[in-house]
Amino acid sequence: ACPFRGGHWNHFSNQQKDIGLSIGRQFWSEALDDRIKLIIVLGDDTKTMIVDLKNAKLDYEVEAKWQNKKNRRFITSTGTKIIQLPHLSRFKLFSREECLEPLKEIFGI
Repeated sequence: ACPFRGGHWNHFSNQQKDIGLSIGRQFWSEALDDRIKLIIVLGDDTKTMIVDLKNAKLDYEVEAKWQNKKNRRFITSTGTKIIQLPHLSRFKLFSREECLEPLKEIFGI
């Protein structure tokens, strides 16, 4: 969502965050058209931006089985699914046995 690289989101100043998210919002509003039927986002800031841009509604959520994190699925009026996962740089969901079933569930596998 933000085109700037950094070690951690909190390392950015508020001004850098605002500018980065503004640039990201402009880019993604043009890039994500209705032909795209699945969007995967990581973390809350990205989820908020994309769900707002696509005017999506929460469809389903399940415990990720890692701390108190959840996997969420949103859906748009045109049927695009938006899957929100905890940020994979911090939560290694795909290599943790307990996390596999919730992942299958959120993706409908």
